[in-house]
Amino acid sequence: MSDNSAAATADNIRHAAANAARTARDTISDAVSDVADSFKETVNDSKVSGADAVSRLARSTREAADNLKEDAPQIAGAVSNAAGKVEQISNDIREMSMNELLDSASDFARRHPVALVGAGILAGMLAARLLKPRD
Repeated sequence: MSDNSAAATADNIRHAAANAARTARDTISDAVSDVADSFKETVNDSKVSGADAVSRLARSTREAADNLKEDAPQIAGAVSNAAGKVEQISNDIREMSMNELLDSASDFARRHPVALVGAGILAGMLAARLLKPRD
């Protein structure tokens, strides 16, 4: 009888261990899924905020073009064209996945390294101006 009892106990322990492992795996899987969903939501919110900021920049650029029309129509046309390109960038940001955006940015950086450096310098100057304490 004790052999049967020992085998039954070992079998019960194996089942309990398998159930515990399954429960742990499911719990970890659910936690990872929740973290991934939260990360995707945060990235999407940031992407939308970025697209909104770019759209505001396009609107401001269009307003600047409108103000230049009377005094400098050629410059106004160039500024208006730039506003259209900025608005297209805003739309691309909204419509593209994060992977597509990263691929697009990488492609642009490889094709136009000087523009990337210029944009970095401009962004740095803008950040410095925005972060500068006001007197």
